[in-house]
Amino acid sequence: MKIKGIVLSSILIINIINASPKDGVASPIMDGHKLLDMMRSPSEDVQFIANMYIWGVSVGLDHNYFVIDYLTDLNPEFQKRVKGNTLLELPETIVWMEISDVVYQFLINHPGRLYYPSVVLIGDALLEVYGGIKD
Repeated sequence: MKIKGIVLSSILIINIINASPKDGVASPIMDGHKLLDMMRSPSEDVQFIANMYIWGVSVGLDHNYFVIDYLTDLNPEFQKRVKGNTLLELPETIVWMEISDVVYQFLINHPGRLYYPSVVLIGDALLEVYGGIKD
């Protein structure tokens, strides 16, 4: 079941990146600047893609220990915040728009960090609100 979730979230993220609209916002979501621009876009399609990207990353962080390895490679200090095999445990009854709102507010509150990779920022936003798992 865990493999299916990992594969599904990976496929979802790849398809979102490939299907992004070609209206000047079509480059990959690499950092917080790009993600925030997409979330603020007047186009509902662009906002939808940003939300789907955030949700896909959130599912990956919730279930995928490979993401932990990737983030640790980006920043070795990150490993100190990881407890167990899972980085984050989202509530069972999650409202997905809440996840997007948490990330949006985090990006607004931390403008000096927008140059970080979007995956790192999404993880930091969710950890700030939901916390990590304790063994």
